[in-house]
Amino acid sequence: MSQQEQTLELCEPYPSVRVTRVNDDVARVYFVSPTGDPLAAPDDCHLYNCATERYMPLYYGEWLISWVSNYHLIGGDRVLLRIENPRNLFLYNRTMHVLSP
Repeated sequence: MSQQEQTLELCEPYPSVRVTRVNDDVARVYFVSPTGDPLAAPDDCHLYNCATERYMPLYYGEWLISWVSNYHLIGGDRVLLRIENPRNLFLYNRTMHVLSP
């Protein structure tokens, strides 16, 4: 895995999630199997854009995010992952905030 992506393990029963840099403006967020293969997003998972206060649409099993907004990955009725200032995740090799159950 390169500096261009980060994979994080979420709490059960959710699979791991990966954030991959697409270009200077966009990253993709998607679920992966233990071997790194893309998986369909669980039906109860949604990505919330904190700036627009709207849920992001799912495109072909992944979400596309900008580098400037903050996001919450919601599973069921709880926040599973906070993605804050995504660009800094890759520029400064910082980690995302994975929340425990």
